[in-house]
Amino acid sequence: MWYAQLTNHEVEYCSISRDTTDSDLKQRREITDGTAVYVDQAPVRAAIHGRILILDGIEKAERNVLPTLNNLLENREMGLPDGRFLVAADRYDALLEHHSVEELNERQLVRVHPDFQVVALGLPVPVRLVCSLRALIVCMHDLTYRCRLQAYPGFPLDPPLRSRFQSRFVDSAGVGHQMAVLRSLAPTSAQVHLTQVLSLAETVRAMVTDTPTTTSKVHHFPELALPTTAAVLGKFPAQLSPDAVMHRAYPYRLFGLESPFRDRLDMVVSQLGLDVPIGGGYHITGRERVSKDRVKLTLTPQPRADADHSSPPVQSSLATPDPVEVEVAAGTSALGVPEDCVLTPLHECALADMCQDHAIGRDLALVGPKGSGKSMLARAFANSLGYVTETIHMYKDMTSRDLLQRRTTDEFGNTRWELTPLVTAALSGGW
Repeated sequence: MWYAQLTNHEVEYCSISRDTTDSDLKQRREITDGTAVYVDQAPVRAAIHGRILILDGIEKAERNVLPTLNNLLENREMGLPDGRFLVAADRYDALLEHHSVEELNERQLVRVHPDFQVVALGLPVPVRLVCSLRALIVCMHDLTYRCRLQAYPGFPLDPPLRSRFQSRFVDSAGVGHQMAVLRSLAPTSAQVHLTQVLSLAETVRAMVTDTPTTTSKVHHFPELALPTTAAVLGKFPAQLSPDAVMHRAYPYRLFGLESPFRDRLDMVVSQLGLDVPIGGGYHITGRERVSKDRVKLTLTPQPRADADHSSPPVQSSLATPDPVEVEVAAGTSALGVPEDCVLTPLHECALADMCQDHAIGRDLALVGPKGSGKSMLARAFANSLGYVTETIHMYKDMTSRDLLQRRTTDEFGNTRWELTPLVTAALSGGW
């Protein structure tokens, strides 16, 4: 997107999934006023109007789908189901020397804009694909490390299609750069904890490199986990422990790791001191609406759980914090927890943690066994901030399209796309 902004190009976005078909890359038949018509899809619109086509998730496409674009990528030519034929700009201009535009239109020839470009985004899938890309990688140094990348599930690209792209490997930021970013997000008193979290992240990345996901189930440490942890520690220093905050961004204990890998991560967490208590967490003690879509929350630190124990308190680099007041985005409905919601102390703590993550702009996922109060906690969070909720029930055979839009017809029999609750909530600012 930055490249498109710098070059002043419009963008067409095409998300690739297992359900993507040729119709999603060329034209789809729609019913309008009782007549079946063809509607151009993102690749065709980008080719005609000279936009940048972003193919996101090319490793998810079935092997017989993406080759549809081979001729468009190489020769800027492609036949369409409605009878039109896309022609490269130079060939079309050459035909104009002997034919008029009307004649070419009668022959259903369409000029491909010379500014048309394709940017494909994908993950490294089976190692044979990574090794075959070595000759195409722009950054040619350190090839030994690059060939040991984590292999994600997916399909390797066909050689003819792969040869159409000039590949670029995007590596993770260096340790020094990451630490500089973390220091800008948290106060000086929290620097030791950021160093501990960064050390854990590098350990996880080393484990992922040495042991593929298919055998160890060790997940890649997300790039946003470190800034998220730093931002939470910076705004809300009285956390139970750095490990408790980090686990909200990288919940490795929920990944179902085999014993050797789980034990190794637990040992690293203990050796780095991430499990050392630094506070008692927070509870929400005040809500005040400051504008139509903003609410000021007051989060009060709780006493340490071991405050009454005979053992000496654990020393922490963080000073005793004061209550934190923070403005967060909110809905327009009345504030307050529903009367039928009875929050236990554990739920109160979880609700405060959810508000902390919401304050720094992160989405939330509640994980727990049946009957543990996940739905109730989600409703309590939404109602306490005045949000209107939309519910999507997930099921095994659900596809990616079921999350975004559904095919339906109106009262006149015309086909159209109907927004799902997920998109409706995104557009209206709900949850």
